[in-house]
Amino acid sequence: MSSILFKKYAIIDKVVFYKLDNYIDQKLFFVGIDMTNPNLYFYDNVDFDNPIATIDLSDIDKPVDSIPGLSGYARAHIIIKLYKVFKEKKFPDYMVYQRT
Repeated sequence: MSSILFKKYAIIDKVVFYKLDNYIDQKLFFVGIDMTNPNLYFYDNVDFDNPIATIDLSDIDKPVDSIPGLSGYARAHIIIKLYKVFKEKKFPDYMVYQRT
């Protein structure tokens, strides 16, 4: 199955953390989405002190550097999905990206 499952993991200091089960790259990630500022924080474990990447969503056209262990394909779909979540200000408990 080529999909990414987003499951709400925690909310800490106005940052919503999602556990990402990434069946595209076979890698587990966590992503924090700031509820008030347009930032995404990528983590490769539950230590939310040191993100492995930070993405500023205020300039969606700006190129994004690679994220270790995450393919460009998966990274693009994660960013698009969470950009929509930030814009709508709705942070669901569960989301799915399914590759067709």
